[in-house]
Amino acid sequence: MGPMKKIPGQRSPVECARALDQALEAQRARTALVRAIKNGEVDCVQALERAARDALAGDMLAKDFLLALPGVGPAQTAKLMAKLGLSDTRRLRSLAPVQRELISAAVRS
Repeated sequence: MGPMKKIPGQRSPVECARALDQALEAQRARTALVRAIKNGEVDCVQALERAARDALAGDMLAKDFLLALPGVGPAQTAKLMAKLGLSDTRRLRSLAPVQRELISAAVRS
């Protein structure tokens, strides 16, 4: 038998390990951001601005972001998501500027 051919899209064990490390690092960064939001170290506007320019923060789900805000619970999150017409799978990076402003205004009031 000759050498095995690599199937397109198949990763080597080294590539898999590297991808897992990158995914873990990204998850830790998002967790740290959520913790900072919950503790009040980062406010809503700062977090939304960061999400617009930072890929790791931008990958956060809008639903998870709203739930991380102090004083915002599941009911308020669902109500705000419905009001803005956002699906549960919407990412922060894909929010329109108007939607970011509406979220900021809703959280401040």
